[in-house]
Amino acid sequence: MIEVFASSVVVWHIRPGHEEDRPERTRLALRLVAGAFLALGVVLIAASLHDLITGRKAGASPIGIAYLAVIACVMFGLAFRKRRVATGLASAAGFPVSPAFYARPA
Repeated sequence: MIEVFASSVVVWHIRPGHEEDRPERTRLALRLVAGAFLALGVVLIAASLHDLITGRKAGASPIGIAYLAVIACVMFGLAFRKRRVATGLASAAGFPVSPAFYARPA
């Protein structure tokens, strides 16, 4: 769910009609995505702590390992294509950090 929300924000940000980069829209998109992944982090920490406290151990699963490998390939493929689309649309959303971030103050 969280990844779907974050991806939806990115699609909203790079959709046609947003050729002009408005910093406030980019800032909102980045904050929404950051909030989504912060929520994911909180859920993972809570689940990890629960498993640590209760002593639950994950079992090995060949199907789970194969599923993870497929998902990783799909996610990297989607990330590559997202950047390509954003570059084609001249959208700043394809670039996680603004070039101004790297600029040194004069």
